[in-house]
Amino acid sequence: MTESASVIENLTARKFEVRVLLRTKLKKIVLAGFFALVLTQSAIAGFFGPNTYEECVADFVKSSKQIDNNLAQSLCRSQFPKLTKLSNKKDAKLACEDVLGKWVYTIEVKTGKVYMPEMPKVKFLTTSSTKEGITFKGESEDVSDKRKVTLYGKVDAVTSVGRFAVEYADKKTADVIYDFTCVESN
Repeated sequence: MTESASVIENLTARKFEVRVLLRTKLKKIVLAGFFALVLTQSAIAGFFGPNTYEECVADFVKSSKQIDNNLAQSLCRSQFPKLTKLSNKKDAKLACEDVLGKWVYTIEVKTGKVYMPEMPKVKFLTTSSTKEGITFKGESEDVSDKRKVTLYGKVDAVTSVGRFAVEYADKKTADVIYDFTCVESN
C-alpha cells in the first residue's frame, strides 16, 4: 500500500468518524429539543388548564370519549375540592346539615382545632386537619340525662360529606350515627 493510499484511507476513516459523531450529537440535540418541547407543553397545559370543577369535567369529556363521566367527575373533584378553605388547611366555618335537614350545626376550624358553637360543652380532645379534611373526637355529657358521651366526627374536604358518631359510655343506648353535608360559610 502506498503512502498516498494510506493517507486517503486515514482521511476517509476520520471523515467517517466525524460523520458518526455528528449524527450522534445531532440525535442528542434532536432528542433534547423534543423533550424540552414536551415538558414545555405540559407546563403550558397545567398553567392554562381548567380553572373550575366544571371546566375540568368538560375538558375530560371533550378530550376522551373513553373516559366515563363519573370517573371524570371524581378526578376533577380531587383537583377542585368543594371545601377549598378546608383543603388548603385554612381557618374555615362550615354550615352542616344532616341528609333529612333535621339538624344544622356549625363546625369551625381555627388553627387546626375544631369548635362547634351549638355544642359548647363538648371538649374536643383530638383534632386533625389535613388537605383531605378534618377528623375530631370530643367528650361531653348528654343534655337530657347527663350520661358521658364520646363524639367522633369527620368531614371530607373533597366531597363535603361528613359523619358524626355519638358513643354512649354506659352502652345502655345504641351508638348514633349522623351523615351530613357541609358548605363553607362566612
